[in-house]
Amino acid sequence: MGVVFWRLGHLNRDQAVRPLGPFVVFQQDRVFDTDAQGWDLGVRPHMPLYELKWRYPQAMLVPWNPDHYRENYRQLRLWLEAHMASYMQEDCREGWWEWPQIEPDKVRALMAEIIPRWALRAEMGIASHPILAKWVCDQGADMGLKSWAVEDVRVFVMFPRQEEKFWLHLPLRYIADQWPKRRQEWKLRGWHVVGEVPGLVHEVRTLPWTWQKRPVSVRVEQVLEGGMNQGIGEVMAQVAHRLVDYLRQKNQGMAHLRLIWETERGTEQRERQWPEMVAERERVVSRVLSLMQNLPSAIPEKLILEVDDPEFVKSEQLTLWGGGQKSRMKLGWRSPAFDIGRRENLLQFWDIWRMPSSLNS
Repeated sequence: MGVVFWRLGHLNRDQAVRPLGPFVVFQQDRVFDTDAQGWDLGVRPHMPLYELKWRYPQAMLVPWNPDHYRENYRQLRLWLEAHMASYMQEDCREGWWEWPQIEPDKVRALMAEIIPRWALRAEMGIASHPILAKWVCDQGADMGLKSWAVEDVRVFVMFPRQEEKFWLHLPLRYIADQWPKRRQEWKLRGWHVVGEVPGLVHEVRTLPWTWQKRPVSVRVEQVLEGGMNQGIGEVMAQVAHRLVDYLRQKNQGMAHLRLIWETERGTEQRERQWPEMVAERERVVSRVLSLMQNLPSAIPEKLILEVDDPEFVKSEQLTLWGGGQKSRMKLGWRSPAFDIGRRENLLQFWDIWRMPSSLNS
């Protein structure tokens, strides 16, 4: 099993007009992404903007917008989940993944799926440890490592027989975030590589890494007997209630929903991503029904609801959203008492339109 660290450049941007000339996308005074020309000139993510003065002075600076990359990142994660044993990908630019087929032909085939689907440039470092893989990706050419020629992709490989030697020369900056309190000591003593710090090689090699595994999606199916095309709204509502029951058993909520129609002509899919996670029954059902705006072109025979990456919901949220016990509420001395849910009861104390005083005025 090998570990690959990769860095992608000239990312595809969702719902954004790509600048006509040279450009650099920046975030917090650092480079977030650049075009293919800037990548070839050495511009990389996290690089300070002042370095562009001599690397890429003709580039137009474009502020980072998260909406331009959200769908790209989501699709990339889905691809990683389908292809990799495990991965660590915090954004769409760079990350680690484990892959058992570390061979030149396999890597070339893999890159053919990525470029130009998500990016136009990439670089990769391959080793048996995540820290070594990142170091190889950054400085593989200066380390004299073997390079695999892949179009528009730079790939360097550190074989297991070479790692014992290179562990001693690993720069401390690659592990500084792991031991922030010890950085000052290393600086005072003038230590720059792992081999200079007593016992540090073993500590680095045994660091725990939290790999993301393929998530298990929540899936609810319903066969439509006779290919029914009437009353489909009621059936979808029933399936939505089953989905809510399952999520509440697991104390989970959803923000992404996929609806799959199976018809005699094939499969049609509808999906949507919401900015916030919900778990209350009414809102989940309404989200499911909102996917009915575009019905399938043929009579459906089966419908499937899928929730990717269901999120954990705290018990307090479930109590608030779920309604809790009914309480007797009386608005004004002449108004009759009636049952009101816990959510409505809480809302009256901050929503001016629900306050008793506003109702009596």
